[in-house]
Amino acid sequence: MKALLASISILFAFISRGNAIECGVCSDRSSMDCSGELVTCDQTVESCQTAITDLTIVPPENTTLNGVKCPTCVVDGELSCEATEVLECVGEMTNCLYIAATFRNTATPPKQAAYRGCTCAEFAEHVPIGPADTVQDVVTLIVSKGV
Repeated sequence: MKALLASISILFAFISRGNAIECGVCSDRSSMDCSGELVTCDQTVESCQTAITDLTIVPPENTTLNGVKCPTCVVDGELSCEATEVLECVGEMTNCLYIAATFRNTATPPKQAAYRGCTCAEFAEHVPIGPADTVQDVVTLIVSKGV
């Protein structure tokens, strides 16, 4: 479940661009602990890698609360979830996301899941849906304003 949540979270993260970017290194795939060292990438690198691999590099996490709140829920094995809690958004994540889809992680069978939470996408068309081998069938994809 943690790997699925991490895949979804990383999948919907937007990456800032600059002359030389810094990316965090994930060293423990089982817990998806990506709070390790920051690595400064070569200036030709435009974004941090977002695929889950044995050694994944992701953008550093911005944990500054921005005042936006979104309904949140995560359901594994179903294509819907009713939010019973509220998530406080951080960084540039100023909108809310609701996605229900069939996901696949490497060699495991496809798994249905639904997620509500924060996103920095402004419209559903701006949500970067990952490679076809990760997200196989999107049933619901809604981006709305946070509260």
